[in-house]
Amino acid sequence: MDFNIKRRLTDFPLSRQLRILIGTLLMRVHPEKVRQVDAAPHSEDWGAAGKLIRNGLYYRALRSRDFDTLGRYLAEYWSADANCDFHELFAERFDNHFLLRDARLAGEVEKIARSTPCYQLLCEIGCGNGLVLDYYQQHIRGVRALHGA
Repeated sequence: MDFNIKRRLTDFPLSRQLRILIGTLLMRVHPEKVRQVDAAPHSEDWGAAGKLIRNGLYYRALRSRDFDTLGRYLAEYWSADANCDFHELFAERFDNHFLLRDARLAGEVEKIARSTPCYQLLCEIGCGNGLVLDYYQQHIRGVRALHGA
């Protein structure tokens, strides 16, 4: 099973596709800004151009399966002030993103849990408001416990 859902540009909503494309173009024009944003993607107020470049950097790391870079970016995001109001600002994400695109994973996780007895615990890292974890609790049988962090 492939849990890496978003690999192609078309896997993203149109608005995100545009930000990625513009950011990728800006990366070619502003290589020094690329180095600056890459070093601290969420620690500075980069303005519109820097944020677009950050989208391009995320996509480049995703396409090249550079999980170290993705991990570094996400670790900085969740430790920076940028995320303070994340769940309030994006309250619709559960309905508009998870339920529409990612909820299908519940069936795959359930198949694994039922066929492989060693998978008895589901941990969701970055569970935020807990809606996804609650969804899994209601829709996955075969997992003994669910934990969120």
